[in-house]
Amino acid sequence: IDTDGDGTPDYADTDSDGFGDLNNTESACSQPLGYVINSADCDDNNDAVYPNAPGTQEGIDNNCNGQIDPSEQIACTGDLNNDGNRNVSDLLMILQDFGCEGQACEADLDQSGETGSSDILVFLGLFGVSCE
Repeated sequence: IDTDGDGTPDYADTDSDGFGDLNNTESACSQPLGYVINSADCDDNNDAVYPNAPGTQEGIDNNCNGQIDPSEQIACTGDLNNDGNRNVSDLLMILQDFGCEGQACEADLDQSGETGSSDILVFLGLFGVSCE
């Protein structure tokens, strides 16, 4: 359905992420508000899901590639060695990463861009709690 006369259909974008729903189009003389020219959204009810979206660690396919990528896997905050527990081994990894700045900081638990005392406080609030 070509709704705005430009030779391309318009698709409803109910979650306002800029990507539309293939199964939801409307006929009109001009592009309706809330509609876009692409139909690439694989979940138009979630604004964090669209082609090439970054992972959100919610355990869902955020980037519409048909699989749950590692960046989309559910994370256990503070379990830096992925053993299912938040323990002294993880604390030692935080201390080893202490002072790190930038995206390479694996122990940046508060997502501040650096590993520091606030990350230790986040970890201490989770210490001893199993990830399962």
